[in-house]
Formats: sequence, C-alpha cells, structure tokens
Amino acid sequence: MNVEKEIQKENTVRVIRNIEVERLAEILKPFISKKVRKADEQIVKKLLDMVVFDREQKIEPLTEGGFAKINYIGLRASTYSLTLKFSICYSGGDLEPGGKYYCEYKDAEYFIGDIKGGVLVKLDDCEPWPLLDAKAERKQYDKVQKLAEEMETESRKLFYGLRK
Repeated sequence: MNVEKEIQKENTVRVIRNIEVERLAEILKPFISKKVRKADEQIVKKLLDMVVFDREQKIEPLTEGGFAKINYIGLRASTYSLTLKFSICYSGGDLEPGGKYYCEYKDAEYFIGDIKGGVLVKLDDCEPWPLLDAKAERKQYDKVQKLAEEMETESRKLFYGLRK
C-alpha cells in the first residue's frame, strides 16, 4: 500500500468536501423547515435547480505528480439525512507513450443535514475538515504495521505450539 498516495487522495477528497459543504450550507439555509425530499426519495426540483455542480473542475495537486478530477458529484436524500456524495479519479504518472499512467478512484459521502418527513430539519455544522499530515500518518501507519507483524508472529507461535 502506498501510504503517501492514499493520504494525497484523502486530502483531495477533504478539499472538495470543504469547498462544496461550505457552498451547500449557504444554498440550503433557506430550505430549513421546508420539504426537500419527495416520497420517492427524489430531491425537490426547486432545490435541485439551485444546486449545480461543476464536474469538469480539476482539483489542483496537493503534492507534485498528480491531480484529481471529479467523476460524480451530487446530493442524496434518504429518509433521515441529506448527504453530499462524490467520486474522484486521482491521476498521475507519465503521459508519454509507454509511460506509466494511473487513475485511482475514491468515493466519499458526507452528512449535510437531518431530514424528518421529507423536511430539512437542521444542517450539520459544516466546519472545514483539516488536511492530514503525511509524515505523522506515515509514522502511525508504520507503528501499526509493526504491531500487526508482531501479533502475526505471536499467533503463529501459539498456533504451532498448540499443534505439538
């Protein structure tokens, strides 16, 4: 597992989440205490007309060597919640003929607000999520990986010791 690349993807998702949640909070404030979800779980047209997502936007790389493009983005209304759901393609590599190019997908869904009886009851606090610190996350990953290896060794000793 490439921890650094996973952190880059997670941070890219957090950037998109922060931008869109802040924007949606402003759009959704007038809809508090109003119907936002129809009986067939579709979002009411008036709200859908106000919420336009730019799928063509490319997210600037957070580190060298990659960029992200939004594959899908939209609102989802369930019986009890309104969520922002999206998918990105995190891309990078050598685009030259014979070069190694990659596109890795990451899906995300974030809670936006509470729904009761199709009515938007309240919005989430919509505070920005901080970006992950790659060095700290790598250190934590290495620590957990080492513990997992130690547990594997101990369990093998126990397993094989019981078979004698």
